[in-house]
Amino acid sequence: MKTRGLWLLSLLAVVACTPTVQVSRNQKTRLSAHRLVAVLPFEVTLSGNRGPVRDYPSMKDKLQEKGVQIQEAVHSFLHSQLKDSVRLLSSDETNRLLQEHRITPEKLFWTPKPEVARMLGVDGVVFGRAELRYSSKRISPAAATVAFLSTGFFVVGSLSTAETDFRIDIAEKENLEPVWSCRTLVRRQASINSVVRRRVGRKIPYVKKP
Repeated sequence: MKTRGLWLLSLLAVVACTPTVQVSRNQKTRLSAHRLVAVLPFEVTLSGNRGPVRDYPSMKDKLQEKGVQIQEAVHSFLHSQLKDSVRLLSSDETNRLLQEHRITPEKLFWTPKPEVARMLGVDGVVFGRAELRYSSKRISPAAATVAFLSTGFFVVGSLSTAETDFRIDIAEKENLEPVWSCRTLVRRQASINSVVRRRVGRKIPYVKKP
């Protein structure tokens, strides 16, 4: 329990550069029509200096758990900051409906998001990806992976360096292209909650203006 709590408070993350936001044409008009929104589990991947880390069942399960934890962090922030005109489907209900439609985590990541939105009965879906990359000098990719999965931390300093490519998107049920995207590079250790709240969360167009 201590290990899982440590992860929840410590996805590798403090933004090292200004988040980049991309919007579609007629973004304000399209988003203003959204009344019910869902936050999906995030995709979490690992890669080392020799390319993607080969997964195995237990690692895959833990990465999927991380994706759900990011989902919950984003959902919690939006729930507290949402515009009055927008409602949020609960994470439990979102995940129940995905399971009911036999959308596994692997299938979710390549399923077109407009199809997922229609399946959930919502106007928009918030989703994203966290790609954790490291380069090791004195530690093997396997050892670095085990360290991440067991503690939530990468080894830093003389042993390895790490960064996270963190992205959030919004898609709607009628268009294949995301209506809004925000991407940032994270190069230092901090909580996912702090990244969501202080860096990218305020940029999400569903959030009330200060």
